[in-house]
Amino acid sequence: MCYSANTSIATFLSNYGITFIAFLFALNSDTKVAIQFLSYIGLMQLFDYMFWINPSPTRINYIITKIAMIVNFLQPIILVLLIYNYKNYVKDLTLLIIALYTVFAIIYVKNSWSKVMYTKEHVKGEGLVWEWHTQEGIEFLFYLFILSLAIASYENLDTSMKYILSILLVFTYLVSWFKNKLKLKSIKKYNGHLWCYYSALLPGIILLLNHIF
Repeated sequence: MCYSANTSIATFLSNYGITFIAFLFALNSDTKVAIQFLSYIGLMQLFDYMFWINPSPTRINYIITKIAMIVNFLQPIILVLLIYNYKNYVKDLTLLIIALYTVFAIIYVKNSWSKVMYTKEHVKGEGLVWEWHTQEGIEFLFYLFILSLAIASYENLDTSMKYILSILLVFTYLVSWFKNKLKLKSIKKYNGHLWCYYSALLPGIILLLNHIF
């Protein structure tokens, strides 16, 4: 995600600081779901910080890379668990798409596990490359990932947050994906630079939009 260790840790701390404040002023359970989910996404900045201060090839970088891969791919599942925790239900279409996503994610991780070794800088000043986003089949899994987040948000949240969260997530992920596709000339080199900054601000933006709409 981020371009340096300092940027990574700064955005991570900002994310959790803003998340804490936003959670205190959340209007309803839908907003709490959105804010807590974005704080989970913010964990990736902490992993990035660890990658920067433990450059490959080191044992710590290897272990954190494996953990970060799992944490990253768990995002749609975490969103559904948060929805269930606050709403006490998850609708049928969401269960179906999450089940499909889970199956394909497990297959992808299993096939990629021995190939994903370290996380390192792609080009000087260009940030990190997540190896788990460079393996065969990532394009299909990524679009299923996006679809899972969009459907879970839109189908299960009742307030304006259903539009706010689903649109923000889809827009940010897709823009970040295609930005890196054009910049690095390969869709497999996706590394989520936009999230470096957006993840720190999105909890506050979510709260602001919820108060407006």
